[in-house]
This record gives sequence, C-alpha cells and structure tokens, in this order.
Amino acid sequence: MAKVKCDFNTVKNGFERFYRENGRHPSVFDIDSCLYLPSSRQIQRIWPGGVKEVRKLLGIEITDFTTGNTRSTVARNMSKRGREIERQVQAMLVSKFGEVFVHEQKPFDDYSGRFDFVVYSKTNKFAVDVFYATDKASFTGCLNSKINTYRKITFPVYLLQVNTDIFSAFNVNSFIARKRNTLPAHITLLSLEDFQSFITSMDAYSFKL
Repeated sequence: MAKVKCDFNTVKNGFERFYRENGRHPSVFDIDSCLYLPSSRQIQRIWPGGVKEVRKLLGIEITDFTTGNTRSTVARNMSKRGREIERQVQAMLVSKFGEVFVHEQKPFDDYSGRFDFVVYSKTNKFAVDVFYATDKASFTGCLNSKINTYRKITFPVYLLQVNTDIFSAFNVNSFIARKRNTLPAHITLLSLEDFQSFITSMDAYSFKL
C-alpha cells in the first residue's frame, strides 16, 4: 500500500488530524499504520532524527515515547488495564465453569512460571494467558516469549491478546502464518471476544459453589 508524500506540511497536518481523532499524538506504530501519514522510514530519510526530530519541530513537548516518565506512565496504565481485564476474564471463567474449577496464578507443573488461569472443564484441562500488546512490536515480542515459555506444555494453552486495536491494525493471522517461530498445535491465539464465544461451547461440571 503506497504511503502519502513526505514533506513537512503533510506530516504536520497528519499529526494534527491524528490528535483530533484520537486525543493523543501518534506513536511510531500509529504512523506506520496511518494512511494519511508517511512511514517512519520515510520520515527518517528526510529528518535524520526521525520521528523524535519531527515531534520536536512540531513543538510536541515529549519527543521520545519509549523512555522516562512517559514510559513509566504507559507501564502503569498497562498494568492497571491488565489487572482489570484479568478480573473480567476470571469472572467469565467462573461464571461458565464454577469457582472451584478456575485456578488463578497456578504454577507450571515442571516450570518456574505461573499461568494466569488454569481451568478444569468437563472434558479437559486448559490454561489461559492474558496479555495486552500496545503495538506490532510488543505483540511480536510477547508472542515469541509465550511460545518459547509454553512450548513444552502438554495441554491446551489459550493466549488472549486483549487490545482490540492490534487485531484491527494488521492481519494477525497472516502475520502468524509467516512467522518462523510458529505456534505449536496446543497453543491458540484469540481475542477476548473470540475466547468468550469459544468457551460457550465447552462442557462444565454441574457442581458449582
């Protein structure tokens, strides 16, 4: 897909439009996925300082979104959001399978880590790992890490990527199909919505507290 031309007015107007539409300045990932902005690589060719230099020229106070207070604030917000979503997932699982069959922060059988949830349905045991990726780069990093962590697990593991913007930003299934580090058969990547639909078809024990 061809990007727009790369000149100062185009970039300035694009940044202003993005801010009006989203209430924040664009990250590098936003720039690369935005149809009315040139790519970060194009920007780098014109301005040696890249996106940080452009933010400076546009008078944006924070030019580096990856360090310092900005990164700390993002991390805190992600942590809070993650805890809230984990509670939603827990409530969903308990409602379907019953509290005694949903184990939170259960250690691996032979590993030092912990699953977010291990669930005992009527037909099998499965694990759930909830994560929130902020962009394609963090999605890739999280996914590779989790594949390596859970590669030797012998029962189903469901990875719930709960940032809906990631699934709409690029073709996740196509991306996974092209990966060298492919998903093992027992690991499935799902959105929260797809997971919720999926578990409705599963059988639960009739005993519930």
